[in-house]
Amino acid sequence: MPNLFTIFLASTPDLERFFQVSKCLIPPFSVHSHPSVQNQSTLQLIYHLLSAKRVKDAIEVFKLNVADYPQSANVYDSLGEAYKVNGDRELAIKNYERSVELDPKNTNGIEALKKLRENKQE
Repeated sequence: MPNLFTIFLASTPDLERFFQVSKCLIPPFSVHSHPSVQNQSTLQLIYHLLSAKRVKDAIEVFKLNVADYPQSANVYDSLGEAYKVNGDRELAIKNYERSVELDPKNTNGIEALKKLRENKQE
């Protein structure tokens, strides 16, 4: 049985509109308590897009998420991962660098940068 995201995404061709509406479907958890906490519905949408192999659509939602949470190291790390999956090495590096700037202890970002700079993909 299709979930809510599958049904709504299929009926809403405008991905940005879908993203904005989906943020209202599941209320954010503690968004105001810490700027790096992401909206749960946004994460569900992104993972749905990635599981459907819609990486370019997921990247667009990640970019909107970065606009909503510009001080979150996690959103840049996630966007870097999506760019890496899509084969956009330079954009992946740029986003991982920003993630590590925001959170110098981000071991995932540090390791991803090391591998990308060595021109290796995971």
